[in-house]
Amino acid sequence: MFERLGKSAKAAMISAQMEAATLGREEAGDEHLLLGCLAASGSKAASLLRSRGITRQRLVEILEGLDHMDGAGLDDDDARALSSLGIDLEEVIRSAEEVFGPDAMDQAQGPRRRGPRPRAARFGPAAKRAISQSVMEAIVLGDRRVEVEHLLVALLHDPTGRCAAVASAVGLDYDSVREQLNPGPGTAAAG
Repeated sequence: MFERLGKSAKAAMISAQMEAATLGREEAGDEHLLLGCLAASGSKAASLLRSRGITRQRLVEILEGLDHMDGAGLDDDDARALSSLGIDLEEVIRSAEEVFGPDAMDQAQGPRRRGPRPRAARFGPAAKRAISQSVMEAIVLGDRRVEVEHLLVALLHDPTGRCAAVASAVGLDYDSVREQLNPGPGTAAAG
């Protein structure tokens, strides 16, 4: 599979691993691959993301918000259920942190890893699925190499990953991005 990866896809994957490590993660998830796509300067994928006002800072802020909800043991379904009762989950979390201090809603953390942090995070299951899906996207388009555009489309293919939550927050969806980035059969840049 890795022999099919073009330079832009490899660069995005390496960037994703570095981003995950920078953000304190041992595993790079699909959301970190999205950051890697944004970092692929000169690519159609990065241009599309930037044209939608998406920056690294904005993506990191969204990820921190997701981490905040995850740390409280709550997810989007919980937020929707509480909202239907007139309860704003974000406001509850803010209030709790004002009274009890930052991260008051976080669950107890497990033991900290000893030793130096890795330079690059390994890929987690969601990232591995996205990378595999990017190969399928390239095959369907008749492209010989997987480039960052295939990776971006693949990231939006799975509606259940953390990347899906980030994509939803910034207005990205699989169909429109696939249509905008589809270079046509056999036209992906060789890498």
